Amino acid sequence: MLIRCLALASLVCLQDPRPAVPAPAVQVHGFTYRSGALPVGRVYHYRKSNLDGSHASEIDLCVAGETRLESLKHHPEDAHATLVTAELDWEVFSVRRFTNHRVGADGARTLMAELAVSADRRKLGGKAGELTLECELPGFPWHSYDFDLSSLNLALRFLSEPEGECELEIVDPVQDEQGPRLAARGKVTLAYEEDEERNGLACRRYLLDGPGLEHRGGALWVAKGDDPFLVAYEIDLPDEPGMQSGRLEWLGSETLTAEQWAARVGALGKR
Repeated sequence: MLIRCLALASLVCLQDPRPAVPAPAVQVHGFTYRSGALPVGRVYHYRKSNLDGSHASEIDLCVAGETRLESLKHHPEDAHATLVTAELDWEVFSVRRFTNHRVGADGARTLMAELAVSADRRKLGGKAGELTLECELPGFPWHSYDFDLSSLNLALRFLSEPEGECELEIVDPVQDEQGPRLAARGKVTLAYEEDEERNGLACRRYLLDGPGLEHRGGALWVAKGDDPFLVAYEIDLPDEPGMQSGRLEWLGSETLTAEQWAARVGALGKR
């Protein structure tokens, strides 16, 4: 996941590059924000794996506030859990800031990494030791496949035309001969195909593909009704080292208080 991968390169905290001035207005097509539409306190449980079900891990996605999303990833063989917090900017339906914490056996949270969008919304940046990581943001909305499309998950409820199509930018870490870096990987199109049942729920099935996924995209299912959350995706392109493809499956949902969620995060770190 975004900054989970970067944390492997010993990322340190990025000082906030944004002065106390408002960000410039940006026009975003395909989405319309509605205050109060987010189910604050809802926790969505997922299993992430390759398309064949191998290399499975679990993700708990908590809507911690109107502009705050927390993703807790844990694997049975890991001695710790990883918590990524995303601060959302609903003016552009994208992430404003990421922080990454490792949750240890004592329940303590250790800050591993941070990324932030610049004040002019033109760049996303972070640091790995003395190495500065930075990339241009070519447009909005942008989302991270490496972050399991979690910010898109929440943005889906704000689609202006749920049975239409829109374009997104994909921004992710990459590893090449120059080492780890951030990259704007290109656009993808999210296009409604048909209604279809998935995991026992009435869903809209979308095609998600384009150069941002190296033309190795796939299908994405979104629940119909009052809570249009991401039910599943199946994508040919892997999103992290060690994977061959990408599959996310919804396992269930619950509503927790802030105290209950904090207790769950701490308990997973103590396994």
